[in-house]
Amino acid sequence: MSRPSVAAAKPSATQKHDDGARTPFNWNVYGLIFGVAAVWLAFAILTGGLFLTGRNISLLLVQSVILAIAALGMMLVMVAGHIDLSVGSAVGLTATVAAGLQSQLDLGIPAMIAVVVMVGLVLGAWQGFWVAVVGVPAFIVTLGGMLTFRGITYVITEGQTLGPVDDALHAFTLMTIGRVPSVILCVLVAAGIIWSVLVQSRNARRRAGMDDGGRFVSDSVPVLLLLALLAWAAIAYQGIPMPAVVVAVLAVVLGLIARHTFYGRRLYAIGDNPESARRVGVNVKAYVFFLFLGMGVIYSLDGIMLAARLNGAPPDPALFLELNAITAVIIGGTSLFGGIGTVRGTLLGAILLGSLANGMQLAGVSTYLQFVVQGLVLVGAVALDTVLKKRRVRG
Repeated sequence: MSRPSVAAAKPSATQKHDDGARTPFNWNVYGLIFGVAAVWLAFAILTGGLFLTGRNISLLLVQSVILAIAALGMMLVMVAGHIDLSVGSAVGLTATVAAGLQSQLDLGIPAMIAVVVMVGLVLGAWQGFWVAVVGVPAFIVTLGGMLTFRGITYVITEGQTLGPVDDALHAFTLMTIGRVPSVILCVLVAAGIIWSVLVQSRNARRRAGMDDGGRFVSDSVPVLLLLALLAWAAIAYQGIPMPAVVVAVLAVVLGLIARHTFYGRRLYAIGDNPESARRVGVNVKAYVFFLFLGMGVIYSLDGIMLAARLNGAPPDPALFLELNAITAVIIGGTSLFGGIGTVRGTLLGAILLGSLANGMQLAGVSTYLQFVVQGLVLVGAVALDTVLKKRRVRG
């Protein structure tokens, strides 16, 4: 007798994969858009219009890059039913290694990138081994990683800032692709989204006998609004910042992995119900191990971007990044309980948090009060996720 597939045994995972929404209109995503709009309007008033200038929006995008990269990786981890509390410390350690290799050993950019990626893979493999092979809860493993990696960073820096990095690397974070190329790129990507989401997704749903309603509009509008933001910033200032292009490429890659690959679909099934996934033949240990190994690549990329933007590494780089990443992911609709999450929601969550931080700085809000706001947002996001989970269970 043949063994059933995960897709057949787990129909709810497929539903949850698509934001967990059971209705054509995705209120979670549009609620995020309204939230971002409200924050922007509030800070535009508080800063006398300074917040909405093209230069500040471009700066906001650059400032959100480190958080967005970490949040995209965290999203996949949480979709699989785990959590990574070590992201900030791991990114800080890879940033320190990157800055040290260039400032202390004068290593070239390609060699530095290769070494930092290896370091990130080691960190990911270390945590993946304990979680997947030994079976220690990810919360405990990554909590230990948070302390261990931060301690190693302090040992390396000895409380001193390392830097500078190569001028070309630092200049990369200040570059834009120009106004005209930015607009052309946004138009081309928007056309691709309209084709793939509005046409292909609609046809697939119709072939499956499903009522598409306004769902493909819900799928595409949030991303199109993000592209409109980039295009507007490009026209108003100097073009899309290169760090934002890096995030966009990463988002596309992870989105394709999550939505259109065997591996991605199995991650959602594992997060929804790992025991059921095992029963239908999914090697959960291997999937989780490679998930954390992939996080090692995220650590490396984020660390290099952080060192490049700061032109070095301070004694405590990426402090509290893990908390902000978790907040952004939950705000973006990813469930703490696994099985639900999307790239577009995560990006919107990162932009919302980045907007709060940027706006509070422009409005002159003290650093201490900013911590208060971030803490309240985190608690509110988790509370909302808990309420939504109870509603889904009752539904």
